[in-house]
Amino acid sequence: MSRGNVAYTLGFYSAISAFVLSILYDIAQLMNLPGKVLSAWDLVFVTLPSLMLSFAVVVMVVCVHHISSQEKKVWSHIGIVFATLYTSLVSIAYIVALLIVVPNMMVGDYASVAYLDPLNRESFLQPVDALGYGFLSLSFLFAAQIFSGKKLEKWVRISFLAHGLLAPFIVASYLNPDLIYIGALWIITFPLSTMLLAMLFRKKLSETT
Repeated sequence: MSRGNVAYTLGFYSAISAFVLSILYDIAQLMNLPGKVLSAWDLVFVTLPSLMLSFAVVVMVVCVHHISSQEKKVWSHIGIVFATLYTSLVSIAYIVALLIVVPNMMVGDYASVAYLDPLNRESFLQPVDALGYGFLSLSFLFAAQIFSGKKLEKWVRISFLAHGLLAPFIVASYLNPDLIYIGALWIITFPLSTMLLAMLFRKKLSETT
């Protein structure tokens, strides 16, 4: 299998994984009031797919880098850096939630670990989580620059740009909670971006076989 085929194949599966995991995350979030977790299982259903999503994103963006033209690789390389920062921050927040917060919630001791709950506005991990998702949007904003073709590639570029422009609203929502209603467009722009990217990888792969 050629290097290009490997990038297309891994890109397709990582983009599909990111799409499915983002839908699971969206469903879990929509089932809960903003900023509140109703039970330990609610926290699991929100953070577990989010943790897995962060790993899929890094693989996906690396594959985007490998299909970019030489003169545009600087953009996708910057995208990798921001995607890595995103994964680093949110994986810390979600591992803490799953391994420390959830077990304490299950025995009725949430008060002692509330400051470690990334969905709790009083927790120091919430702005860390918000910053991580801001980096994710910036990753898409830079990676969008490599897509310049027509039709499907054009739509991938537009969807990546749309998601990238949410970065300031996502980060600033910690200071102004009303901005979360703009940042919440994430539940549309991210699944759309990853679905279109998966379609593009699939198309590129079929053209080489």
